[in-house]
Amino acid sequence: MLLLSTNAALSKGLGDDSVFYRATDGREDNVYVVGISRSYLDKFVNEKVRMWGAFQKCEQQKPITFVDPLFTSESVTFSVTNTCKMMVKTVFGLQECQGNPMAILYIQDYLKEDLRHGYGAEYLTRYERDYLDQYCKVISK
Repeated sequence: MLLLSTNAALSKGLGDDSVFYRATDGREDNVYVVGISRSYLDKFVNEKVRMWGAFQKCEQQKPITFVDPLFTSESVTFSVTNTCKMMVKTVFGLQECQGNPMAILYIQDYLKEDLRHGYGAEYLTRYERDYLDQYCKVISK
């Protein structure tokens, strides 16, 4: 689980607010902290919003990979076809997703809202995981 908090006081001299992750190893035995810049967070989330927007409009999109900033072995790769399908590759395999405009708007709204509060840099947010569970099927492992 990844949690995020912003801390401008510790980064005043850096010229860019830092965003700090507090992450557990899944068993919650170990806690890790990693910092990223606010500009990186903005770019990361805006790329996700654009990718979901391309899916909603059925605009082909080259594969784009999002890597967890702490556990860099964890990542997700999204690509959008011009036939209005999204392919999602994770450690669990390749999934093919059908478009659902309302669910995509929901994801985009929450990504923007999370960004406003300093959240959203998970490589796969809970909103995106929900979408994969509901609208995608595994086509290869």
